[in-house]
Amino acid sequence: MPGMGSYGTETIGGFYPYLFIDLLIIVALAWVCFGAQVGFRFLDEREGIVRRVAGAALAVLPPVIPARLFLRRAIGVIWIADGLLQAQPAMPGGFARTIVAPLAAGQPHWLANLLNWEVYFWQAHPLDLAVATVFIQVGLGVAILAGGDSPLGKAGLWASIAWGLFVWVGGEGLGGILIMGTTELMGSPGAVLVYVAAAGLLLAPVRIWERGRVYRGIRVGVGAVLLFGAVLQAIPAEGFWTGSGLSAMFFAMARVPQPGFLSAPVFAAAHLAQSQPVLLNSLFIAVMALIGAGLVSGRAPRRWTVAALAWLVISWWIGQDFGAVGSRTATDPNLSPLLGVMLLCAWIGTPREPVPARGEKFPAPVGALRRTLALGGLLAIGVVMVPVMLGLPVAARQSATIEALNTGGLSPMINQSVPDLTLINQDGRTVDLRQWSRKALVITFLDPVCFDECPIMAEQLAAADRQLGPLAKNVEFVAIVANPIYRSVSAVRAFDADLLLNRLPNWQYLTGSLPQLERVWGDFSVPIEVPRLQMIDHPTVLYFVKPGGQEVSLAQDSALSDASVITSYVSLIDEQLRTIISQ
Repeated sequence: MPGMGSYGTETIGGFYPYLFIDLLIIVALAWVCFGAQVGFRFLDEREGIVRRVAGAALAVLPPVIPARLFLRRAIGVIWIADGLLQAQPAMPGGFARTIVAPLAAGQPHWLANLLNWEVYFWQAHPLDLAVATVFIQVGLGVAILAGGDSPLGKAGLWASIAWGLFVWVGGEGLGGILIMGTTELMGSPGAVLVYVAAAGLLLAPVRIWERGRVYRGIRVGVGAVLLFGAVLQAIPAEGFWTGSGLSAMFFAMARVPQPGFLSAPVFAAAHLAQSQPVLLNSLFIAVMALIGAGLVSGRAPRRWTVAALAWLVISWWIGQDFGAVGSRTATDPNLSPLLGVMLLCAWIGTPREPVPARGEKFPAPVGALRRTLALGGLLAIGVVMVPVMLGLPVAARQSATIEALNTGGLSPMINQSVPDLTLINQDGRTVDLRQWSRKALVITFLDPVCFDECPIMAEQLAAADRQLGPLAKNVEFVAIVANPIYRSVSAVRAFDADLLLNRLPNWQYLTGSLPQLERVWGDFSVPIEVPRLQMIDHPTVLYFVKPGGQEVSLAQDSALSDASVITSYVSLIDEQLRTIISQ
């Protein structure tokens, strides 16, 4: 399901120039291919060796089947739209931590490890992977649209299947089917499976389309998804028979930024789910089971198709919030629109005489342009995969990363007291750690102008604070400036304001003079390096201190020094603090 996130504007400055440079490379390669095609054809005509293929083409090219043409165009356009969604400014910094990282919770160990590795790899190469994802998906759409039934078009469809399966595992966590709390209302078993199914149908022999078997199969497939959703909705362990369990998904969608008239029905569904969970859940189960059974039965297909389309519109609104496009990290339109496209394809597929293919009626330059566009789409995939493949060996060598993700790098500290320090906080007041001697402390070091891992860690601390609930009053989160150049109170305040940390009553971001900070860095064993061109280099650490000033544990990123995957630290922080408070 599309998620929410925020990230610094510095990412935008690097993201769009990178996109533009790759676009120029792809356009240049495509232009060379187009010129070569037109040039070779001109030479052939000049030498009198033009091949006569116009008459033979009608016998070779498949007939134009309206439903098949509709599905090709729809899937191509949706792939392009998905690629453009990946080009949102928040994607380089927000995709891994707001979309992928939450998917790991509750998954089997092998899948959680795979998703955690993916988060690490993305955080280590955010621009490379963000740009690659944009051009891969746009390239797939262009290849499918422009390639038609040519080898280039078929290559685009096969690539669509491969990429779709990869996204289903790595971007949707198998659609959430292996964890509790998943439902068709929110997009399970995954929208990308429909992309895969559509590509498979377009690759199927045309005779299957001509005989009408595809349309019956589409209705049965959509009906099976709805029946699957009804079963999930009915399982008590999924939690949808309780007010909190059923309303949670509606409240999550209603809080996505959007106009009030769109969120009002979602809030209404959330409140109704809180007050009447059994009634509303029974209604959802009955509707999905009835429509699903009707589609599978094959009787009155048009009536059941209309009913299914109406239900898909409702579920897309109240359950999937139109793909959460207001979240800034939406990645696709979600499941319901894709199922709707499939049903419309089946609706269009009424028996009719096939019309001869019209592809050869295009002038030669136009045909060459279409082939060039299809080739350009495939070239886009190849161009952007180069830096990704170059980064894979580096990531593979970071085997310690996976272990650190699972353990948090937590190590005990015995008989060590927190050093005395007096610094200035974000409000300009002089503070001393001893004034919070009755609280548990979490101490970390952040660079106020960092746009890589420091904002992520700060957001994880804020999320842990929220997760603690009433216990948060017993905790003080303390960050200390880790930048010898940008260490002013105004820089600290700007960092807090950008991440809304100034709303936390138990948040302290401390700074001071350079000699003061250097002494603190030494006391806490935090080396600070100032490279010529890059950001300040410092380790990511979390010191946990129990009331009374006794350090009890340390979480550090020794295995993750390139770009720490600290997106899964919320549970670690929460559990460690609860343990300290309960002692």
